Amino acid sequence: MKHCKGILAGLSLVMAMPTMAYGAAAQPAKVSLEINGTDQTFQLRELASLMSKEMPFDVGWDASAQTILLEKGKVYSGSVPKINETTQEAVETKTPVLLSGESETFDTYRIQGYTYFKLRDLADALGFSVAWDDAANKISVTTADVSGQTPIAPGVYQDMLGHGMDVDWSKTNQGREYYTEKTAADFAAAGVDHVRIRIADEITPELLESLDKQVEDCLEYGIIPIIAYQADDFKNDPSDKNMKKAVKWWKEMAEHFEDTSYLLSFDLLIEATDELNKDSERLNDYFAEAVTEIRKTNPERIIMISPRLRSDAAYLRELEIPKDHNGYLMAE
Repeated sequence: MKHCKGILAGLSLVMAMPTMAYGAAAQPAKVSLEINGTDQTFQLRELASLMSKEMPFDVGWDASAQTILLEKGKVYSGSVPKINETTQEAVETKTPVLLSGESETFDTYRIQGYTYFKLRDLADALGFSVAWDDAANKISVTTADVSGQTPIAPGVYQDMLGHGMDVDWSKTNQGREYYTEKTAADFAAAGVDHVRIRIADEITPELLESLDKQVEDCLEYGIIPIIAYQADDFKNDPSDKNMKKAVKWWKEMAEHFEDTSYLLSFDLLIEATDELNKDSERLNDYFAEAVTEIRKTNPERIIMISPRLRSDAAYLRELEIPKDHNGYLMAE
């Protein structure tokens, strides 16, 4: 987690939005704001500008749709309006917001022609936490470190995944031969947020060398890389021998990427086949052993598992959560 202190007026973010409504009185209040521990002085309406350093989000206004635009991950580029800090009329209202392309409605207040949001509502929507210290008259805001230098919570990671694609850059020797840095650059330019790098081959120095390049390129261009194993032998014949082989594959892969950015995650199995579809217990045994092995070198890296029928919530109940999940496990 990162940490900043400051002074702000009220518990709401203000953004320009014209209104002619009137209602109850709103009085300004000075309270201390601590965002991840750094000392600064500002008002809450400056939150969007301040968070550009900690958890950037941009603010815009669509006049034709009468909708506020919030976009995660983009640095705030607007100005900070000056507010008359005296008692003013406040009108409760509901405000439509387009949050990173998704339509939402917030309970808000209109004061002096501007729209104020409840800080906790913004925290839920944007992914930071809020706490109130009554004795110190202080609000504490904590943001997640999404740089990849520290572990990333599954909920935050899910929000970061955005739009993604399966890629065969490392699935076979031929795929590795065709891959270039421009491939990752083009994916990023097209708006791809993550890629699932599918791998079918056994681990070799050549595979790791090309995979290193692909992971580094993804991180350089702002794409989240996910290493996903086909484990074809185990899927077609889930014997003890083949399960040990697949677990050993993950042991070696985890050791190799032990010091890599936490943005990298591991997807333990790409789509179970008919043989595994008949035996969910065997699939759970594999996940348990693979997770235990990975945790020896990567205790806080995101690991993904899936039921025998992937992306079907009805089958999630069949999954047994591995005991070594450490809180950094996701299920699809």
